[in-house]
Amino acid sequence: TGLAYPEGLIHTAWKWLLRNHPHDSIGGCSVDAVHRQMETRFEWAGEIAACVTGRSLHAISENIDTGSLDEKDAALVVFNPFNWEVSDLVEVDLDLSVEEGWFKRNDFDINYANPFFSIRHLNITGWDGSPVKYHIVDTRFLVVHRPWMEPFGPTYQTARFRVALWAERVPPLGYRTYRISKALKRNRLPNRHGTAAPHIMRNEHLTVEVMPNGTLTVSGPALGGGVLRNLHYFEDDGDNGDGYTYSPPRFDAVVTSLGNGKAQITRLLDEPAVQAIAVDYTLDVPAAVTPDRQHRAPETVPLNVRSVFRLGAHSRRVDVETTVTNTAKDHRLRVCFEVPPSGDTHDAEMPFDVVTRSNRTVQPDERAWIEDMPLERAQQMFMTYGPLAIANHGLPEYEVVESPVAPVVKLTLLRAVNYLGAGPHPNTIIGGAGPMFETPEQQMLGRTLVFRYSIIPHAGDWRAAGVQRESHQHAALWHAMVTYRHGGALPAGSHGFLRVSGEGIVVSALKQVEEMAGHYVVRFWNSGDAPSQACLSWCRVPAAVWMSNLAEEQGAPVEIGLDGECCIEVKPKQIVTLRFAM
Repeated sequence: TGLAYPEGLIHTAWKWLLRNHPHDSIGGCSVDAVHRQMETRFEWAGEIAACVTGRSLHAISENIDTGSLDEKDAALVVFNPFNWEVSDLVEVDLDLSVEEGWFKRNDFDINYANPFFSIRHLNITGWDGSPVKYHIVDTRFLVVHRPWMEPFGPTYQTARFRVALWAERVPPLGYRTYRISKALKRNRLPNRHGTAAPHIMRNEHLTVEVMPNGTLTVSGPALGGGVLRNLHYFEDDGDNGDGYTYSPPRFDAVVTSLGNGKAQITRLLDEPAVQAIAVDYTLDVPAAVTPDRQHRAPETVPLNVRSVFRLGAHSRRVDVETTVTNTAKDHRLRVCFEVPPSGDTHDAEMPFDVVTRSNRTVQPDERAWIEDMPLERAQQMFMTYGPLAIANHGLPEYEVVESPVAPVVKLTLLRAVNYLGAGPHPNTIIGGAGPMFETPEQQMLGRTLVFRYSIIPHAGDWRAAGVQRESHQHAALWHAMVTYRHGGALPAGSHGFLRVSGEGIVVSALKQVEEMAGHYVVRFWNSGDAPSQACLSWCRVPAAVWMSNLAEEQGAPVEIGLDGECCIEVKPKQIVTLRFAM
């Protein structure tokens, strides 16, 4: 695109991010002031990253040859951040701004008192005019700031459409374009006024039934004929521990959402692109622990939880968004999934690895302690036991509780505690880490928290079912750009910049070499237990390819084949860095 590499902005964002990563800070083991300041630094890093991303994707979009567009139409460009071809439900913002002339070209007269009199819907098709599955989730009129557009006053009066789109076959590390045109009215579906089974979602892979108590029963070909029951109920137990360590009261009281008769089921969406059901749970939980920290208090407060389950048109997973406004102190909230007995081990993704772990945490000498097993990858992660995988988005703790009848996978959503460390308190570990400072903001009273995770059923072989890729796609921050009719050097329709193929091969970085314009590194790793072959092909054959390392140094040359592809052997769990010049 000719853009200068934004080295200064990227370095600044990394500095803010790394300042949040001392081991006690990032682990949630510090005083309240530290965590307030961390939230600000996360915001700063995120704002810089959003600006760099917007600027880069806008430049790519403006370089796509959209000359075949009708003058009144626009193009939506959806980007794929992965090294494999993606077909998935993506939810993106589609922004049409008054200043860019789309409304004027389509004879829209904006009614600012009630903008929905002006426009309510859009037509979206494939670039070749073929129908696609999409749904307008939300429409808002607002002023949008796009700092990458111009140096002064880059604000735009914008109609923002939140679009759920089934994006089919988006090329690896590339994009697919769609046509946007004016729609006078929304097409009506045959079942617009109701569905025969408002508590059931179904596609060719999965059938998801919400039971009266709010649990899920899941079946379908993806499970190979099996059925999973009692998925997704909530468990709330006491926590008189601290920022370092979970510790139940000596006399605990555990509350679950099973059998309380308070689950309300609401059908939200029944569209070709996406189906959605909301379930509202109410748990009457103890308000706190008693002053002696030995029991949970007899007084209770309602803890309201809403989970929204989404199933894409052809999805093999159920995405979940759970919202909780915390009303209690000194407790831990977990979401639970019953699984058929499937052995005494499970698999979990870690940084640059997928490991097999024992379900049981073997306790050492009583003077030491081991916490529940964490999932410690920064953004994308999963664990799988038997025919069930759980992908999560930033939730670091889970447990597999064994049972001869129905083992339970438990994912921790929140811990609300009142102290930084245990100090000498007898109800926690002996000689616990950290001083016993009060940290009342760790109780998170009144805070509304949103958690994202995904349920991925499979027939028992998670690799064959593509669980790792599904989990990464669930955690993706999908991006799209709107552009208009213009020429460009890049093709419309679809295009990939770099393909890195191979069984178990996952790309973790693609960037310019520091202070070396025209040179780039791509880093990938083999998540499998067997050797794999990684094959790389570019949209334009590079001048040279070399082995490299984390310092991005130039190593031994790598041969480029006559077809412009280069292949290298990758050992199990090996991390490989290649450097190339364009």
